[in-house]
Amino acid sequence: MNLHCVFQAVSFISNKLSSGQYDDLEGIVDNNALQELKRSLADFSVFQKELLRVAADDVFFLFPYQIGIIIPDQPNDFGMRSFEPLMKLLTAINIYFILYNAILFSDNDHYIEGDERKKPPQVRHVEITVVCHVLRGLDEMRKTNQTGSNMNFQSFIEDETTKYNVMVCNYRFFRDFTEGTKDPSWIVNMVNQYLPADYSR
Repeated sequence: MNLHCVFQAVSFISNKLSSGQYDDLEGIVDNNALQELKRSLADFSVFQKELLRVAADDVFFLFPYQIGIIIPDQPNDFGMRSFEPLMKLLTAINIYFILYNAILFSDNDHYIEGDERKKPPQVRHVEITVVCHVLRGLDEMRKTNQTGSNMNFQSFIEDETTKYNVMVCNYRFFRDFTEGTKDPSWIVNMVNQYLPADYSR
């Protein structure tokens, strides 16, 4: 998974949610999460749904907030050591290291020496929670040279005319890295979007 794909995923999912095209999200958003989103959005007004839309070019800050390798605690007949679910907070610089280890983590040490029976694959799941800060209209501002190092995003939140242009999106991506898995693609199992202006009153 790379950050460009995250930009595109957030934009695609948010736009489909805004327009109510839930069928297009099957296989992209986890089914349980999608059903919960449907129930939540049923009470949204047209204006509120429109605010959900995110253009990839309007994302001004994105970072991986939490990365977790999940190895379920499942002792078995082959003497596998018991594992507690392992969750680690990591910085962006460690993202490739954690995925590399999720793929290459060796199973050989988890079985009784000399046991010749077939070894089941070690279950390995990875979840990455990504945070996006969005400023609606940012792309157009860049084109007209209205951005710069002295740009104060808090001012957009405090201004009544632009307060709804700033949004924070939290998306959690899940992938099954278990050897032999039938579907190795990333899927989103949590979507949360909110307006900072609603919490600064």
